[in-house]
Amino acid sequence: MAVQTVGAKLNCIAPCGDNPVGYALNAYPNAGLAWKTPAYNPGPPNYTDRTRYVDGKIAWRWRRNLEFFIEARNLTNQTQTSSIGASPYADGTPNLQNYYYPGRRITVGLVARTL
Repeated sequence: MAVQTVGAKLNCIAPCGDNPVGYALNAYPNAGLAWKTPAYNPGPPNYTDRTRYVDGKIAWRWRRNLEFFIEARNLTNQTQTSSIGASPYADGTPNLQNYYYPGRRITVGLVARTL
């Protein structure tokens, strides 16, 4: 069994991504003012929220060079989310940007060694 926990981390300050000019032209309050150099106007911080994955593997060595295994990833069906840290809803629920579900994966296999 293995448990992997990653704490919340700052991804970027909106608007995120590359822009050849160095700023987002459609970011409020600069919408429609592409002909002017806008003042510094950072948006809210975007965070990747805490995740915790539980994995497991069972192996059985049948002979010296032959092994059977079953492996499971993300046993708890954990999702990964990104949220806007500065603007949660009134009840405290985070304002989600992205919702990623990697799913649970179960692998069964055979390992043959020729040493």
